[in-house]
Amino acid sequence: MKPVKRYFSLLFLWLSFAFYAEAQNVPCFTTSAVKGCVPFTITVDASCATNNSGTPPFYNYNYPGGSYVSQTTHTYTAPGIYTIRQLIGTSTIDHTVEAIDPPAPQFTMQSCAGRFVSAFIPDLTYDKYIVDFNDGSATQTVSTGSTVTHTYTSDGIKSVTVTGVFNPNQSCKSATQSTYARTSIVKPDVIDLRVVTQHPTNGSIVLRYNSITGQQYKIERSTNGAPYVTISGVPLATANTLESYTDLNLNTAANTYQYKITSFDDCAGTATSDIIYSLIIAATPTNLVNTVSWNGSPTVASFALTKNSVLQTLTSPTATTFADASVVCGTSYCYQNTASLSTTTLAGTPHKSYSIDTCITAISTNIPPAVTNLNTTMNGNNATISWNASGAAGYKVYQSTNGGAYTFMGMTSTNSYSTIHQINYTYCYQVDYVDLCNNPAPKSSSTCPVMIFGIVNGTSIQLTWNTYSGYDGSSVQSYVVQKLDAAGNVLSETNVGTGTTFSEAVNFNEPYLNYRIKVIPTNASYPNVFSNNSVFTFEAQIFAPDIFTPNGDGANETFIVKAQYIKTYSITIFSRWGEVVYASNDISEGWDGLDRNVHAIEGAYTYKIVATDIHDKEFVQTGTVTLTR
Repeated sequence: MKPVKRYFSLLFLWLSFAFYAEAQNVPCFTTSAVKGCVPFTITVDASCATNNSGTPPFYNYNYPGGSYVSQTTHTYTAPGIYTIRQLIGTSTIDHTVEAIDPPAPQFTMQSCAGRFVSAFIPDLTYDKYIVDFNDGSATQTVSTGSTVTHTYTSDGIKSVTVTGVFNPNQSCKSATQSTYARTSIVKPDVIDLRVVTQHPTNGSIVLRYNSITGQQYKIERSTNGAPYVTISGVPLATANTLESYTDLNLNTAANTYQYKITSFDDCAGTATSDIIYSLIIAATPTNLVNTVSWNGSPTVASFALTKNSVLQTLTSPTATTFADASVVCGTSYCYQNTASLSTTTLAGTPHKSYSIDTCITAISTNIPPAVTNLNTTMNGNNATISWNASGAAGYKVYQSTNGGAYTFMGMTSTNSYSTIHQINYTYCYQVDYVDLCNNPAPKSSSTCPVMIFGIVNGTSIQLTWNTYSGYDGSSVQSYVVQKLDAAGNVLSETNVGTGTTFSEAVNFNEPYLNYRIKVIPTNASYPNVFSNNSVFTFEAQIFAPDIFTPNGDGANETFIVKAQYIKTYSITIFSRWGEVVYASNDISEGWDGLDRNVHAIEGAYTYKIVATDIHDKEFVQTGTVTLTR
């Protein structure tokens, strides 16, 4: 039994030593922070622990998961509450830390005259906050709910950074805001105002002003002199620029709107612009007068009214009405007014207020005058009626033929009308119109063109024509008979006074004669007009019958040829077999149907005529004649 007793004795001694050694291990550690922003790095300090195990402490940074490591630093990359377990020998102790992902600190800025800036921090996320005014001055550490103030030494855009900190000194997220430090508030620089739409409910106005960097603005409006109300706040200006504000849904047709702009800081300091007001313009047409009116203001130095972009002369610089009698019925006119105020911009130019551009059409109830200078001239058989008139939408032309009643012929938008005449007719015309205001003008006086009629009577040309009507009823000085060549060139002129006939001997050696009448008015301010043309041609003409009946009844017994304007003549007639049955050089003779004193048989015979005309030009004509009894 002795060996067994000795073994248990040794085991008891070892266990006693181990228990004594473990009893001397006292786990203990601290962390560099208990809360921080991800990525959150902590460092553990085990200097408070008693370690007789001979091995370094081990740490599990995500107990009960994870594993033990000997490192004394650890970074948490995800938000959460984590347990850190320290192991020394077989002894352990736990601490918890929290990794969070909070928002950046929230704070508000104020900027006041004197370059005075403050930051108010209502944020409850962090234990404390570090405020940096980013101008080289010392940072300030404050608790939540604190207001931190600072005075900058220069004007300009400034940035303030606030950093959230968890105890004891765990800096987290930062936020930066900009503000503008300004020595003083500058009076807003209004430039002009323009009514863009004049309407009872959908009117609109555009206000322009120069913004100055770092200033805050509010736009205020008064309606018809009522108290001003703020209609818009303007964000902090970040540059010196020309800004515009559009005010919508206004009754610009009846209300006058006054505007002012106030610049202000966060400490109730203000500076207010000059007042600028809107213009209402009205234009009303009456009988050939357009009346334009607009509203005035004590601050107006002068008005500038334009009509179709042309400056008009007012009765006085501050007159508020204008009677425009220089208008034409049915014509559109556009009026626009500009007020120059006695107040000025910072650059010294007057404030301007612009009305809309309003357009109206002039009206008239006056009966327009009849057309004047109504005349008709001919070019061949083409008649052109012309007249003087203006201000018509269109002209109506009426025609009378051979003295009959006038009937509507056609319309034209110009001061002339063309038509084609038939020969052997006389024509007269009248014209009327409706002006641009739908007022009918009386019919004009009549114009009747000269129509010439010519015949050859034996060896003479005889011309007759009707008297000319036109020239607003004034007289004709004379008629001139013109003779023209085939190209229309005037060969000769014969003034026949106020007569309406002319004759002259025919020169049959002239194959072409062309006559027309030129009308000369007594009043030289009217134009010469012309008649149609009367043309005569004297070319050789031969007429041969196609049948004759030599049967002794006394009718159509002889085949005889008739001709005009020929000098020599010969005819030969052939039977169907080509035999000559008749020949003659005398056109006054004819074939009596005999062939060598014997009655020729019935049937068709051919003939050949050889002749020369009055100009010794030879020509040949052939044909067929039928002999029947």
